[in-house]
Amino acid sequence: MAATPAEQSTPLELWKEKNYLELHSEILVYGRLTCENLLQMAKGLKRMNDEKLFKAGGYSTFEEYTETALGIKKSQAYTYIKALDTLGDEFFQLTGKIGITKISLLADLTETEREELTQTTDVESTTVKELKAKIEELRGEVAEKENKITE
Repeated sequence: MAATPAEQSTPLELWKEKNYLELHSEILVYGRLTCENLLQMAKGLKRMNDEKLFKAGGYSTFEEYTETALGIKKSQAYTYIKALDTLGDEFFQLTGKIGITKISLLADLTETEREELTQTTDVESTTVKELKAKIEELRGEVAEKENKITE
């Protein structure tokens, strides 16, 4: 059945739809690349620190290297390293789209706490503030259970 003139798209609408599809595809690709790049950066920072390779570049400390050569604080570099060490490559890649702040919060949890939290919370759509509150709530529940056991 042929479309009536009122149902046909105008050239402008077709152009906007084409541009939407192209831009949407680009955004998805860049999102995946961001996850992979964060993982590779974390691996590089870990290796640079573990092997003290920064000394070959004339830096006396890892802190001096991160702040001078990379323009990031040492604490930020260690946040990436801790996330990699605690959560591993696979988790880092799968959840890279949630951002390093959320990844860092999850890295501070025990494996059991992390599993419980991720089963009951959509970490991707939860804000950092909400995630912090859920973690506090979870830790309060754990402490309460521990107190009952010791009583």
